Amino acid sequence: MGVDHIIEIKDGGSQLDERNLQSLCHACHNAKTSCERVGRVKSL
Repeated sequence: MGVDHIIEIKDGGSQLDERNLQSLCHACHNAKTSCERVGRVKSL
């Protein structure tokens, strides 16, 4: 398990606010990160 920022820091999310943190397994964290990166590329 790992800790994930619900709203990425570079998108304005708080680094240390507990409300912006969630626990995810490594596979789910990698999937979420991949989706966020794809969304960022499409918005350019």
